[in-house]
Amino acid sequence: MTKIDTHGLKIVGLEKLAEISTHKPIAAARNGLEIAYDPQDGHIAYDESIKNTQYCVWRPDLIPCGTIKTQMTAQEIADMIYKAVRSTHNGARR
Repeated sequence: MTKIDTHGLKIVGLEKLAEISTHKPIAAARNGLEIAYDPQDGHIAYDESIKNTQYCVWRPDLIPCGTIKTQMTAQEIADMIYKAVRSTHNGARR
């Protein structure tokens, strides 16, 4: 098994989310699978927007990370989360 570079973040559920991204309904969905990161415990929250076109509303403490619309590896998801966390922290410093 390949080691996943989480960029120093605790990220819980990467492999599960990568597996979920391979399911045909997710890959075929217009809206995909929205994900967010909980910096308190490292868990990934996600919302399957398959049957409707409404976007998910996250708790204020979650960091929105983007939408998975195609199959992604655990590493690609870790990179996506890291970029969102980094941009959130960079925006807070301005």
